[in-house]
Amino acid sequence: MPFPEAARNDPSHLLVLFHPGPAEVPDGPVDVRAWVGDEGSERLVAAGPHSFAWFPDGIGASRLTTPRLTKALGVWGTGRNWNTVRRLIELTRV
Repeated sequence: MPFPEAARNDPSHLLVLFHPGPAEVPDGPVDVRAWVGDEGSERLVAAGPHSFAWFPDGIGASRLTTPRLTKALGVWGTGRNWNTVRRLIELTRV
């Protein structure tokens, strides 16, 4: 988990993106300043077939949109916030 503090304290602004394959960038932090500007607070980390995007100032007003995420990673994906991911994990436990 690249953003443990966000997962614990800000789970609704932490997005997990699930991709059909690995991103076309090396695993680890992705520089998103080209899409959000130097003042942007968004952070993006590629991690194999999924990525983590943290939007500390909120997702709705961010310039790091789905098309820009796809361009940054070189692969499309569907995203869910950390609250939803945790709930889905709980539902799958038997």
